[in-house]
Amino acid sequence: LDQDAVPNRGSQIMVSLLLLVLLLAIAVDGAVPVCRHVTTMVATSDDIVITLLPYDTQGLTILKTTIETLPGSGSLYQLSQVYADFGYEPKADTLIATPITDVYSLAVNRILFRPPLGFTRTRFTYSATNINGKSTIFGNVDITIDGVAVSSDFILNDEGWIVSYDSTSSPIWSSTSIGTETRDPDFPYSWSLN
Repeated sequence: LDQDAVPNRGSQIMVSLLLLVLLLAIAVDGAVPVCRHVTTMVATSDDIVITLLPYDTQGLTILKTTIETLPGSGSLYQLSQVYADFGYEPKADTLIATPITDVYSLAVNRILFRPPLGFTRTRFTYSATNINGKSTIFGNVDITIDGVAVSSDFILNDEGWIVSYDSTSSPIWSSTSIGTETRDPDFPYSWSLN
């Protein structure tokens, strides 16, 4: 049997394996993490911890998550180490005052949102970077109010509220009626923010 007539089977397998490893390396190198969109609700007066959802389709390690744009309403804070590690107060640490701020790694992609007085909704964006340094397109984080009734003590004025539901008149604010309101019990109406 002539050895030159029969190709070496071991070298063919080795070349095939090297080619496969090269193709996998190219595919993994091009893997870009995905930032999933997040929608959450917050009570009007409560802070909320938001978990950002970066995900790498190839299973590569996410090195960092970055806040790309700030919310139009409210404030973002890094989580305190005591809250990130043990879940105890205080939750808030450093204010995230500028865009392109990395989320603390100890927080495991979590940040704190503090809504302002009169909050209704806002949005901010984030991105992630994997071990290859590839940055993602932005993920949106939409925050809305949780639907709990908003109230007011009307201490200084009517605050732009209107009377609605079977009503034909506007509220009248008087400094002598703070904390009380007189109305005909047979005439139902409710307050709503204008």
